[in-house]
Amino acid sequence: YIQGLLARTEANKDRRLIEQQNKYCKRQSEMGIGDCAGLEEGELEKAMDESLRRLETKKASERAAAAAEEAEDAAAAAAANARFGVWGL
Repeated sequence: YIQGLLARTEANKDRRLIEQQNKYCKRQSEMGIGDCAGLEEGELEKAMDESLRRLETKKASERAAAAAEEAEDAAAAAAANARFGVWGL
């Protein structure tokens, strides 16, 4: 149970960081201070959506790379099994 929670926490870490940065940027925009002071509401929403979209794209590419690596490992194991048999000699 705890391992599952830990895995979910780690998986959502980047998303929570982006959401927190977006929240603070929105506050800065409303107060007129900081890096986001000059952004209009429409620009701000667009930038926030884009940051989440970039994160999702990054995660998808990482998942694809991991799947490709697993497929390569499985193919190598199958080739070794075919070459050396069950005993691995």
